Amino acid sequence: MRDRAEGLGTGRNCKVITTCFVAREIGADTEITGHRPGPFIHCQNFPTRERVLELVAYIYELERTVDPGVESDTILVNNDVGWEKGNRYLESIRDSKIFSGRLKVINRENYGRSFGGYNKAYEVFRDQYEYWTFTEDDILVTGDQYFRICIDTFEKKQNTGFVAILGLSREVRLHAHGGVGTTRADVLDRLYRKLGRLPHSGRGQPQSHPDIILQGEVPFTNSIKRLGYELVIVEATRPVYAYAYDHMRGIDAGFFPSEAWWEARDVGVRNRIARVLREALRWASRLTRLRRLIGFGEGS
Repeated sequence: MRDRAEGLGTGRNCKVITTCFVAREIGADTEITGHRPGPFIHCQNFPTRERVLELVAYIYELERTVDPGVESDTILVNNDVGWEKGNRYLESIRDSKIFSGRLKVINRENYGRSFGGYNKAYEVFRDQYEYWTFTEDDILVTGDQYFRICIDTFEKKQNTGFVAILGLSREVRLHAHGGVGTTRADVLDRLYRKLGRLPHSGRGQPQSHPDIILQGEVPFTNSIKRLGYELVIVEATRPVYAYAYDHMRGIDAGFFPSEAWWEARDVGVRNRIARVLREALRWASRLTRLRRLIGFGEGS
């Protein structure tokens, strides 16, 4: 049987997008949060399944018109809730031509949310693609040449395991925000062989939002780090992603700075603190000398 990691060198790449035709909570505006602050609580306005269908149609148009910079198929994973209108639409665009490939559609049982969808896509297509980009329907990875930029970042270091498109989080454990980013077939192969699946909250397990984070988002990329790989932030001069509702309104969510920028910033903060402490010590020394000169030295 063919080695599952032989997708390497094929030159075929894919982007996995997960969706589900269920109403979403409304978030009016994108908010800044996180240990290293960024726009990670993003706006949403898809309160009905009809609005989600509009979102999926919007994504399809972007997949047809945005140049990823490499040959790339898009795999749209539907966490199926049985809504016939949405499912019929997906069937109508199945295997259609997009900018540099074809649109694939997978329907699956609705558990594990996006991370269950990632696992399903990998199981179906695991030995067909070399580089994989993962995202959700409300986070659009659509910057011009985005896939080429992510691959270039991945290949800059020999030990890269995952290129985080939204940045890195240290909350709970180090991981890529949202699990959104790009990795390679050999990395996914090792991860799947190690765990028996890509991490997600499985069938019969709790499915609350915290469960999805703790069983999906965090371990998806933290497990890659635990295999000995490095998680890095995409190196780009312009944004390669946007939040869907912002993008639909023509709002730029802002550019997340690189890891190097943050390291420089952290060094700068430490240097400023060190300067303040040195200055405080100098003033303390001057005050001690002044006290002695005016007769308030020790023992007075």
